[in-house]
Amino acid sequence: MKLVKRQNRASHHRNAVVFACDHGHFPLAMFAAERIRRVEDGPFDIVIAMPDIAKVTPAQMDGPVRICEIDISALPTVPMVKDWISFGTYYRWVLPSVFRDEYETLFYLDTDTYLRRPGIQDLFEGIDRPVPLAAVTELSRLIDPALTQTGRFEAKVRDLGGRNGEYYNAGVLVYQPEAFLAMDGLRRFQEAMAKNVEFLPIHRDQDQGAMNLAFADDILPLNPLLNWRSRDWMNPRIVERFDPVVLHFAGPSKPWDKQDNPFLRLFEAEYADYLEREFPEFKRKVPEGSAAWRYENPKHGLRIMEDIRVGLYRRRVRKKFEGFWYRDYEGKCRNMQRTIEAAVVG
Repeated sequence: MKLVKRQNRASHHRNAVVFACDHGHFPLAMFAAERIRRVEDGPFDIVIAMPDIAKVTPAQMDGPVRICEIDISALPTVPMVKDWISFGTYYRWVLPSVFRDEYETLFYLDTDTYLRRPGIQDLFEGIDRPVPLAAVTELSRLIDPALTQTGRFEAKVRDLGGRNGEYYNAGVLVYQPEAFLAMDGLRRFQEAMAKNVEFLPIHRDQDQGAMNLAFADDILPLNPLLNWRSRDWMNPRIVERFDPVVLHFAGPSKPWDKQDNPFLRLFEAEYADYLEREFPEFKRKVPEGSAAWRYENPKHGLRIMEDIRVGLYRRRVRKKFEGFWYRDYEGKCRNMQRTIEAAVVG
């Protein structure tokens, strides 16, 4: 059965960066793809795979990004438990089957990723072994347990993780289609999707939970510089120190929304300019209680009073974030350096 139903162009290179999403996330995939083209226009394809490309405009189809309509019928239906995540989060698991005859290596990225500097071609060229699946460990485990509430994570690892406590993030993956299919990857993931349904109300990890159920003992450790995420690591000081390649804005706070995270706000203008120009219909959220929301819901009749009110609020927010950013700074950095050195892919 043909798994690429429609496309705007055939493959051109032997490796690809791939996004898989529904049309609601298509603007974000296009932003991320355009960012890659501007930062590292290397000898690899950039692909956006969706189950329906009927709403993609002719101008977008004529652009440099390969856009494919793919068959996702191999994926069973499961409940969704997070309002910022759609069923599109599961599409990545059919990509090895879809592109097995076209690409040697796939570098999958969530649509909330941001290429900070070149490094994709170095990833492809540095692979020295078969890679059925590579991912980055859950970075929260690099934090001193005394500073975190570890009970919930330990329970998740017990239910979903590997024999030795492995647990990985699914937002950035490397897989070689032939190697993934040789380990019966699609069938194993399908079975894990069904099994994970009982854990969704408890741990709320959608395809990531299923991925760990299926593969935690087999996943190769990917360099964290290719999936840099979570509030302890997404801050100017640590980012400058480690110089990551890919930032991953995981979680409900996103840089394209009008939210308060001081680090994410550094990227807000870039997202806003692109989305307003290329996708004017895209709605940026204003989270209730945020600074932007406070301006939209003023308490005072004078703008200067609102500026003072919001300014004080932002100072409190920044202080809160800095508490997470810089707690046990040197200890975190030592743990991260060891994790980087232990990676076998990237």
